[in-house]
Amino acid sequence: MKEPKYFVQRMDGVLLLSFIAAEAETVNTLKDFGKGMEKPFSPGVNAHGRINYFGYLWPDIHKQAKAIIRRIKKEPNFLKNLEKLWKKRVKRLKNFERKISKISLRKLSDQELAKTFRKLINLYQEEYSPALLCDPFGLHTEKIITEKLKKYLEKIDQPRKFAQYLEILTFPKKRSWANEEELNLLEIAKKIKKNKKLAEILKKDYKKAKKLIKKSLIWSSIQEHQEKFFWIKNSYAQGIKLSVDYFLKKIQRYFKENIDLEKKIKELKNVVKNYQRKKKNLIKKLKLDNETKRLLKWIEFFGYLHDQRKAVMNEANYYITIVLKEIGKRLGLSLQEMYYTDHHKIEEMLLKKKFDKKLIHQRMKCCAYLIWPNRYKILVGKEAEKWHQEFLGEKKKLIGEIKGVSASSGVVIGKAKIVKDIKDGYKIKKGDILVTGMTRPHWMPFIKKAAGIVTDEGGITCHAAIVARELGIPCIIATKVATKVLHDNDLIEINTNHNRVKILKRE
Repeated sequence: MKEPKYFVQRMDGVLLLSFIAAEAETVNTLKDFGKGMEKPFSPGVNAHGRINYFGYLWPDIHKQAKAIIRRIKKEPNFLKNLEKLWKKRVKRLKNFERKISKISLRKLSDQELAKTFRKLINLYQEEYSPALLCDPFGLHTEKIITEKLKKYLEKIDQPRKFAQYLEILTFPKKRSWANEEELNLLEIAKKIKKNKKLAEILKKDYKKAKKLIKKSLIWSSIQEHQEKFFWIKNSYAQGIKLSVDYFLKKIQRYFKENIDLEKKIKELKNVVKNYQRKKKNLIKKLKLDNETKRLLKWIEFFGYLHDQRKAVMNEANYYITIVLKEIGKRLGLSLQEMYYTDHHKIEEMLLKKKFDKKLIHQRMKCCAYLIWPNRYKILVGKEAEKWHQEFLGEKKKLIGEIKGVSASSGVVIGKAKIVKDIKDGYKIKKGDILVTGMTRPHWMPFIKKAAGIVTDEGGITCHAAIVARELGIPCIIATKVATKVLHDNDLIEINTNHNRVKILKRE
């Protein structure tokens, strides 16, 4: 089958937050790692206010990934140094974010505010650069490891084990941040449960329970949790700060749904440990050669880095947002309007009070951004719509079976629910199958209700793959057409043994 021209990631996003990430992948990676390691061209589209498409030319993906692999082979400590560099830059970014949290932005002069914005964006893009090598590496090596594993299974005559074994071999080496957040909150819930009377009050009367908890030592634990994880619902589309109430109400739901806290904590604590044990045994069983074992180690590393960079990005987008809000107040622009400005022009807008509001509103309808190492364009109107149609690709096809890549093993039958935006999350009821372009971390509340996941895009270390494994639900990724072919309430079957989604009954 002929490889498509583009790999397209569809997700929630606004222009400014999406653009600075895409720019880091092209401009900052070139500065950090030199020619060949960068993404030479970053096209993207933002349509209908919150939908963003990141585009990757497949030849560029393969070229960039091969350059990364050559570098790893040439420099034995490359991955170790990459992680060290990333953590150093994360620390610098977080230090500056803390500084912003302690100052009153409204008291800054226009020059000081412009300088604060520019430094924040620069630190964010510098931090993001090393972690962005995950994407081309993951997409390229997915095909390599898939072919290698199929050959090994042919030798031992167990082709049906492919999905299960791929899941085990590519599981990340550490817990995801979503897993960490839930585990931490469950531990706080366990403390509340020790006071049976308080737990019962929280189950029935939130306001009364909150007053009582505020007087206890538990309150400081909840506040610490909120400070550590306030950003979990952020994305390329927003930067908000969740309140203590959000997390306390989450604990209330544990009690209302009679969640077995001890059992859930044990499961979350053991998920990575169990997969690592299975992986060790499977490598021995399959007698994998050293090259394959080395490749799995690299996939493991980049899978973990991919997950952790999202946590840093989500938190940074909150600080970018609060600075944008203050700039918007001074210019008479709403936050949504500020999200559709060109970040390179922010200083000029603020200091000279020059901007085109009509152009901003055109971008809010539909815009495309094209980024090269030394220049960029932001398009509107027909030119932008042309790129939008290019990324939308083929129109719906009436077919009975969709092929993809197994990311978490199992077989399940359920009703399809198409989720293209976080606003569609309400559609997911317990036992439904989530069908989407790509899952995002801030979708976790409704992902947990799903009996299975099907995506258009993604690789074996993508968010959907990691989360599905942690939740123990079947997942098929990279179908290319699932959201175009399936409809809400179609009865479908996910069968990871055959890497397929079967349409059993049309709605």
